[in-house]
Amino acid sequence: MAVLNSIELQGVSETGWREAANEALSEAGRTLRHIRRMDVLGTSAAVGSDGAVTEYRAQVRLTFEVETAHEREGRAGATPQGRPPRAGR
Repeated sequence: MAVLNSIELQGVSETGWREAANEALSEAGRTLRHIRRMDVLGTSAAVGSDGAVTEYRAQVRLTFEVETAHEREGRAGATPQGRPPRAGR
């Protein structure tokens, strides 16, 4: 049986809403494991003085599976990316 958790993030892009959502997912993936779902909750854009879109924003909810104590024990001493810690840390 899995336990799930979720967080809400906002991604930003200069090129589009899809890229903004992917930016949020990519950045979260640096520290979260077992991401299972992404829901786009909303989109918005900043508009410059010339009337053109200057920035796209996507508000997303990411759902991820919480690690069990057994999984954490198997990673003891590893960094969030699953690599051994660097010397001197």
